[in-house]
Amino acid sequence: MAGIDHVDQSRTEQVILFRGAGMGLHRRPEFAGFLLKAYETLQFKANETASSAHKINAVRVDQAGLLSLEMTGGGTGAAGHAKTRFSILSLLLYGTSHWFSSMCMMKHKYYNNHFIILTFSILSVMFLIMFGYYGVGRSGHFAFDMPYLQVAGEMWRNLANPYDVESFKENMKLVTGLDSGNYAYPPNSFPIALALSFGSSDTARWISGAMNLAAIGFLTLFIHWGAAAGEYIRTSHARATAVIASALVIGNPLTAHVVWMGQTTLISAAFIYGCWMLANRRLDLLAGILLGISAFKPQLAILVGLWFMMDRRWVLVAAAAVTTIVVSGWPIVAQGVDGSWLAWMRTLSQYQNTVHNLPSFKHVFGVRSVLATAGISAPSFMVPGIIALIALYRFRRHYEEIWLINAILIISFLFVYSHDYDLAPVAVIAFPLLMAAQGRPRVLMLLCFLAFVIFFPQRIWERFDLDMMARTRELALMGVLATYLKICRITWPAASKAAVAV
Repeated sequence: MAGIDHVDQSRTEQVILFRGAGMGLHRRPEFAGFLLKAYETLQFKANETASSAHKINAVRVDQAGLLSLEMTGGGTGAAGHAKTRFSILSLLLYGTSHWFSSMCMMKHKYYNNHFIILTFSILSVMFLIMFGYYGVGRSGHFAFDMPYLQVAGEMWRNLANPYDVESFKENMKLVTGLDSGNYAYPPNSFPIALALSFGSSDTARWISGAMNLAAIGFLTLFIHWGAAAGEYIRTSHARATAVIASALVIGNPLTAHVVWMGQTTLISAAFIYGCWMLANRRLDLLAGILLGISAFKPQLAILVGLWFMMDRRWVLVAAAAVTTIVVSGWPIVAQGVDGSWLAWMRTLSQYQNTVHNLPSFKHVFGVRSVLATAGISAPSFMVPGIIALIALYRFRRHYEEIWLINAILIISFLFVYSHDYDLAPVAVIAFPLLMAAQGRPRVLMLLCFLAFVIFFPQRIWERFDLDMMARTRELALMGVLATYLKICRITWPAASKAAVAV
């Protein structure tokens, strides 16, 4: 058996046995992973119990044979290095017995965790169906906000101009029977408006529902792809956490609200996350095309575009600009630049001055809205948002690149312009947060509290005349961003490794 002359014999022997089993005998990941973890724990104990002058810093395999294994323990102090030789049979018996006993102890917990994860996933899908598609507890009809795009598409097909305010309102009255506001989407919304304009209003509603469902599906795929490709490469805990984060994306109340309204936040976000995924793989041309398509909600895409400009990804930026022009080609050809892009800018200023889009309105979100609710008038926070983006870019190498898109979108929601339901896709950030919170119960409790504040129904605050409490969502989202920047920061060696991988 093993023996070393300058560290407690029994502890050192266990360290070397576990290290040998993890490295040379058990090729399956579950064997090696468990034994390596045990090795690290025992090595820590060996160094703690040894005298300060004689510590083992590392153990390496010098020579491996069928019957024995020779290893060197590197230490500090006068002893320097010590070699040891021990029996392969003793290694097999010792390592395998510990693995088997650990598996027996973990089995019950393993199946319990999988049952909880499966239950959580099923409940999230049920929640989306009940509150997002079926409309339990909701008034009105499914996808009531979608006709804006449907009518715009019909008008463009008939060579009419949806930015002609009076003409657009007349057409909306014919379709919905209700008075409406201006058409606020830019001309590059033409493809999605065209897709919704064929068929009846019921057909358009279900097309809207299908597109939102596809967008939700892609966001969950992004989580699993990031879990497999990032710092937590394909560990069982990462896979389980990815399922939980996906369930949060599917089942959170804001996702259900976007689907029920027939809004396009999730659709635009799916293109943005797709752009980020391709950019992470250096497929800049394809990434730029997706970013250009996503820009039909410019408040989501603008800071992402600025990020790539700071990163000097000129092919990506150029592809996004060209795509934006191409997808708005029909409105430009039919009405010219003045009747499309310039007309949109004119109607946009009118749109933002309507009661439902003022900073003080209860569903408008951001720092400016918090101040407006408190009676403080403030100009646009675009400049502070850009400054925050530059600061994030400055420290980008301290974070895993694949998840930084969540921080960029949070900055957009807080400083550019958004409604409260636009927060739905940022639930993707749950994955890196939950991974970093592993073994840190206080951090996990903080995350649960912040999620509770963000997803708490606003109507309850209104019922008790506590409208200002609804603005705690902005504070909670700031807390999520601050927590991410604190606990998801990677060490310099890991940061260097991530930079090399990119």
